[in-house]
Amino acid sequence: MKGDLAGANVSRSVEGPLLDMQVPNRGWFRDRSMTHVPIVTAFVVALVSAPVLAQVEPGFGSVPADDLTPYAGTYTLAAPGVSKPNYMEVLEAHLQADGDPFGSHPDARSRLAIELERLEENPHDTVVNSRSGHTWVVSAPTAAAEGELHGLFVFISPRDQGSIPEDWQETLEQHRLIWMGPNEAGNQVSTLWRVAVALESVDLATQRYAIDPDRVYISGHSGGARVASTVAFFHPDRFTGGVYFAGVNWYEPAPLREGRFLPASIGKPPPSVLEIVRDRSRHAIVHGTDDTVATYVPSLWDVIKEGDFRTFEYLPVEGHGHSLPDAHWLDRGLDVLDGPLRSGGSPSR
Repeated sequence: MKGDLAGANVSRSVEGPLLDMQVPNRGWFRDRSMTHVPIVTAFVVALVSAPVLAQVEPGFGSVPADDLTPYAGTYTLAAPGVSKPNYMEVLEAHLQADGDPFGSHPDARSRLAIELERLEENPHDTVVNSRSGHTWVVSAPTAAAEGELHGLFVFISPRDQGSIPEDWQETLEQHRLIWMGPNEAGNQVSTLWRVAVALESVDLATQRYAIDPDRVYISGHSGGARVASTVAFFHPDRFTGGVYFAGVNWYEPAPLREGRFLPASIGKPPPSVLEIVRDRSRHAIVHGTDDTVATYVPSLWDVIKEGDFRTFEYLPVEGHGHSLPDAHWLDRGLDVLDGPLRSGGSPSR
């Protein structure tokens, strides 16, 4: 985002790209999303002061963020960006990680520290990634609009559309879940921004609906699943579980074959955070046995299942490739999240 945004009340926190990081192309690593999609792409952050928020016009047919009406059905919610506290929380969480915050980028920590310092000094309170703002696809059952307690299901797509898969609607309603799908949060977008919009999703939903704090879930597909797992591992105070379709990030190396190792793709969360993740949250990986893209997932699972998690399940979809599976597997994953905490993760093969 290089042009001016709008008006004199807009100021950039960074002049030029802060991070331009790509995962190195390792010949033995067949996961194309890892090889070609940057974990953190070049980005520029702008901040908008609170007095001008109401002047930002939402897109046609969308509901502005300051309209707190708990609508039923599927609609688009528009906001100028994400709150400064949410974005700073993302930066602080990665800075507290043990090791490289993004797995293979030795200068990431210093750059994140610089960005955090700039944000702390900036007087504005909204972080903006696009001059047109940011939008979410929301789908809420009628009962949720009428004030009944519901869970929240935030989904990070590998594409820039947060639309709900058509055959998932009924399953989500059966589980009494509200869908929040960020748009403009695909694989070409900064990982930091994608994590921040996930946190913002929780705030936007709780401002409108009665959300059960014990049923706030994060999910995603492919590169979006990797981001979703990062959200769950670093922010267990916000999300109580996650379902990861055809992708997952991990903070430890995993052995592959012929003595090779898959490097950690994120830093390791602090011990106090990991304790909450292991003891109080629930997780499920849904992975096709014929997936030729995210081929690293089974090897990661061999490491994850030894991690002393109370509830972490692996759900293999026989004969399925890299695409999203049907609603049956969403239902299976949600059963793990809605079920009791177990004594430890074990394969569901």
